[in-house]
Amino acid sequence: ERLIAIADGTIEFRPYSSTWGHHIYLYFKIGGVTHIAVYAHIDKSSSFSGLRTVKKGDIIGTAGCSGNAGNNDACWRDSLCHGKVAVQDHLHLEILKIDIGGTIDARLDPVSVCGWTVTYHDDSSQDVCGKETQLI
Repeated sequence: ERLIAIADGTIEFRPYSSTWGHHIYLYFKIGGVTHIAVYAHIDKSSSFSGLRTVKKGDIIGTAGCSGNAGNNDACWRDSLCHGKVAVQDHLHLEILKIDIGGTIDARLDPVSVCGWTVTYHDDSSQDVCGKETQLI
């Protein structure tokens, strides 16, 4: 799945992390205050060097399965779940509010910050391979 910028700003491909895997920072401002949208577990093909200016809605990468997104830290596509191939590709989106000193002041809910409405598939919890999961 293609990932889009949630705001106008600057993006930076970050070094691989054992938790977030391949990830991009989107630096943007709300009311003059710097925020970082972290796009984590993205596909390695999304890598680039340096900083890039983006507009809200620009494609900035592809969802993936890096870091701790997979099964025991490994992505897999050969396991079956109810007769379907199980895939771990997904996006972890987190918004960090940065204080004047440049440190994390707060972790914010992207749904609230972006003014999104969340609709659940079939408006119910789904049992996916023995785990209760919300399908969005």
